[in-house]
This record gives sequence, structure tokens and C-alpha cells, in this order.
Amino acid sequence: MAPPSTPYGAPIPLEAAKKAMAAPEADATKNNWGVAIAIAGLTRVPVVVMAMLACAGGADMISGVYRSTITAAVTPDEMRGRVSGVEIAVYAGGPVLGDVEAGVVGGLLGVPFAIVSGGVACVLSAAVFATRVRSFAAYRRR
Repeated sequence: MAPPSTPYGAPIPLEAAKKAMAAPEADATKNNWGVAIAIAGLTRVPVVVMAMLACAGGADMISGVYRSTITAAVTPDEMRGRVSGVEIAVYAGGPVLGDVEAGVVGGLLGVPFAIVSGGVACVLSAAVFATRVRSFAAYRRR
């Protein structure tokens, strides 16, 4: 029986992975999560995939901080518990829905297409949301 193929190339040493991820992590604030995911789905170069996933992870962490900060700043004290509960439910449930979508699309059309389409859908959804909810896109703390 032949060993399973590695679609993204051979494994690389841990030190090389750390070096590959250092720059994207430091620059995560300039990268968009969806774009990074789409690029990771388009390439077959392991170092590029890892770099894009590191960018996506950094961007996700930053967006979580922004989301929590904005929620805390604009929510009245008497509603803070309920709004925080909804925020936690969205934070916990969103990735699960994304996993279901990725699994269904990956099963039907292939893993690379699922990765790229998920990233592109994220970028397009964010653009639509930003144009329809201008107060959120233009939020500045007072």
C-alpha cells in the first residue's frame, strides 16, 4: 500500500515554519482574513499556505478584539449581559457554521475550491455589510 499523498508538499522543519510565520504575524493588521484564506487555497506551496493561515489567524484575533471593544463601548450597562451572551454565541457558533459550509462545499467541489470560495465569500460579505451598515464601518470611539 502506497503512503498517502501530501497535496500541499512535504513537511518542513519547525524552525523554518516559525521563520515563515513571523513576518505575516507581525503584519497581520494589514491583512484581511478572507484574502489570506483565499490565497492559502490557491497555492500549493507549504510555506505560503502557513504564512497565509498565520495572517488569517492574526486578523481573526484583531477583529475579535475590535468586536469586543465596540460591543462594550456601545452597549448600555443594563443590556451588557444579554449582548455579551449573544456575542459569545456568535463567536462560538460562527466557526461551526463555517466548518459545515467548508465540509459540504469541499465534498461537492473539492477542498481547494472550498477554501478559496470561503475566503472570497468572507470578503464580499464584509463589503456588503460595510456598505449597508455605514455606522459600523465608520465607527470611531468618542
